[in-house]
This record gives sequence, C-alpha cells and structure tokens, in this order.
Amino acid sequence: TRMADMNLAKESLVWNGAIRVNIGESSKALKIITDGQLNGSGLKLEIENENLAVQQKNFSWKGKIDFKQDKTRQDIKADGQIGLTDLKIESPQFNLNEKKLTWQGPLHLTSIADTEGQGIIADGVLGGSHLLVDLPGRKLKIEHRGLSWKGRLDFGQTSDVNSLKTAADLSLNDIGILHTEKNRHLLDLKGVDLQTIGVESPDKISVSGIALKELALLTAPEAAPSPASDISALRIQEVAFKDVRLSQQKELAIQSINLKAVKGLFHRDRDGKLTAIERWNAIQGDIFPDAQTDQTATDTATGDKSDALKFRIGQVDISGDSELQFKDDSIDPAFAMDLKILEAHLSDLDNNRPEQPASVKLLLSDKKDARLSLNGSLQPFSEKLNLDWVAKIVALDLPPLSPYVIQSTGYRFTSGEMQADVPVKINQNQLAGKIG
Repeated sequence: TRMADMNLAKESLVWNGAIRVNIGESSKALKIITDGQLNGSGLKLEIENENLAVQQKNFSWKGKIDFKQDKTRQDIKADGQIGLTDLKIESPQFNLNEKKLTWQGPLHLTSIADTEGQGIIADGVLGGSHLLVDLPGRKLKIEHRGLSWKGRLDFGQTSDVNSLKTAADLSLNDIGILHTEKNRHLLDLKGVDLQTIGVESPDKISVSGIALKELALLTAPEAAPSPASDISALRIQEVAFKDVRLSQQKELAIQSINLKAVKGLFHRDRDGKLTAIERWNAIQGDIFPDAQTDQTATDTATGDKSDALKFRIGQVDISGDSELQFKDDSIDPAFAMDLKILEAHLSDLDNNRPEQPASVKLLLSDKKDARLSLNGSLQPFSEKLNLDWVAKIVALDLPPLSPYVIQSTGYRFTSGEMQADVPVKINQNQLAGKIG
C-alpha cells in the first residue's frame, strides 16, 4: 500500500473470530463489535518525509474491540492482549530494537467532534524483554533486558500532556549506557523499581519509593586488566529513595536517600588530574552536544533564577560494607590508602533556604587502628561559605604519608602516629582553625 510520503507493506494478516456491524439510521452512526484473534507478520512502514522506517516480525491481538461512532464522537474500547516481536525503528537520529513487547488490559480511545486530539486511557500491564537504542550522533547505546509497567494512564479527552494522570509501578532490569567510541560503560544497573508512581499533572508527580540495585558509574571497559587500573569507578550495591515529589517541574523533595555498600575509587594521574573528570570531559561533548550553546545563553541571561531547580533532601545515609580507595600517582613514590566508611550521615539539604545549616557526620577507618571523624554543620548554598566542623584524627600511621612530606622537606616518616583535634570554622568565606 502506498500513500503520500508513506509506504506500507505486510507479508500476512489473518483474522479468526466474529465481527458484527450495526449501521444506524444516520449515515454517521456506526457500531462495530469484534471478538477474536488477529495475527500479522512482516509489517513494514516507511515515512519518506521523516526518513523513518518501522518493521516488526510478528504481531498478534486477542480480545474484544467495541467501536462506536456518531455525529458527536468516536469511541474505541479494547480489552485483550497485544504482542509484538522484533520491532525495529530506524532513522538518522536513532535506531531502536525491541525483542518482544506485550500489553494486557483495557484500552479506551475517544475522539470528540470539534476537539483537537484524542482521549487515551490505558489500564493494564506492559512488558518488554530486550530494548536496544543506538544514538549514533551522541555515540551512545542504551539498553535494558526487562520492563514491567502495571497501572493506569489517562491523557484526558484531548491527549494533552497537561491533563496526564498516572498511578502505576515500574520495573527495569539490566540497564546499561555505553559510550561506543571510548567503549566506556557510563552506567550499569542491575535493576530499578519505582513504587506507586502518581501523576496528577506534569506539575505534581510523586513516587513513594525508588530502589536501585547494583549501580556502577564510569566503569572500565571489559578488556581492562583490573578495576585498580581504571579511574573513579563508583559502585553501590543498593540505593533507596523514599517519598520523592516533584512540583511545578522544578521543586524536588526527597525524604531520604540510603546508599548501601558503596565502593569508590579516587585516582590522580601523574599530571595531578582526577582521571574520572578528565575522561568525563572527553565524552560529555558527544553526549550533550548543545551544552556549550545552552551555557552561553545562560551566561548572557539576566540572572533570573526563578526557573532553577529547587531541591530539598531530608537525609542521606551510607550503610553496609562501604569503602573509599585513594590512589595518587602524581607523587613519587605513589600514595595509596583504603578507608572504610563506618558512618556517614548528611541531613537538611535545602537550596531554597540557603541560610539553613545542613548537618554532617562522618567516621572513617583505615585497615589498622586509625580513625578519622568529622562532625558539624555547613551552609552549602549560601552566597558565602559557612561551616562549623570538628575533625578528629586518632592513630593515623605517618609513614604512608611520606611521599607528601618528601616533596616539601626532603625527609620521610619512618615511624609515628598522628593524633589531632581540628576545629574548623568558616564564616563568610573566612577560615579559622586550630590543631589541638
């Protein structure tokens, strides 16, 4: 079949079931009821002016469809199962491949005369098996290996996004984002669950809980000899967000964030640069090609921050078997230290209330008996930095710090431990501190 700027082809289309048609007295009154199964294969759709091609290997529908039309409206009510296999969408901007996509549940489409758009209500379960999206212009590949959506989606009577209402749960498995040129995994995620998604409009969105499993950022290519040879790999076994709310598309509130079993690597290369930042800078231009233009526009704006994101986080905690690895190759000999995170707590972060202090508590230990602690408050969003901390160092072995001492004194530590209490206070960017 050929229409203007569009080609549609199919290998087969088979219907098995009943169809009943009722034409009313008015030429515009029509009622069609179907109950059965429709199978198709080899569907190909090409939209020439959009340079877009859609293909699917097999299509199936099983269920009931009730179509009604009169001079004021059209209604389509469907209740059944839809299945698509080997769905492919190709365009210059992106290529999409979905191995299998299924839907089960009712669908309701409404079109009212003299009204633009179409009402859509879906209430059921959407499933996906393996999605792969290739973005050649950004040198990215994005994929997941399992999707489950269960809930209700209501676009109102005109499919206006401002009328969108949703109540659902969503799960994704084995999510990955790969930078193809550098062969670097920007993100790997074993699973993500969003519980009780509520959308009353784009200006009022809530999620009761978000759970991330086995999160890894900026990990090495698979061919890398070991994680230690890579830079700033960050791995977190579990991340839990509780009570997330977004209002007016710019006011974000999170009751709490808990990170369990954090493994972080901080590495400086021989030039004294943080390798993670250097590698991110090398690829961010591909991922965000318009960022420089956007930044220029921002720099020349009037300075109005009314549309800036406002966020409030009640508390952030780190628990479980967590550690930070430090490696510095900019000194000779190189420095390395592993620190276990015994306790980490941050509370009352609010960039809309810059005068409100946030509380910080941190307790670290090395592989021996050393303890490093930090306790106090800070105002991270005030125009000038204010903080009031008490840092304590107990039984810190000095010989490993020798590379830094050699640079300035020519001597090294052969033995000894450091004990220190360091009250640090910054008031309006003015530092005052004393070691006792």
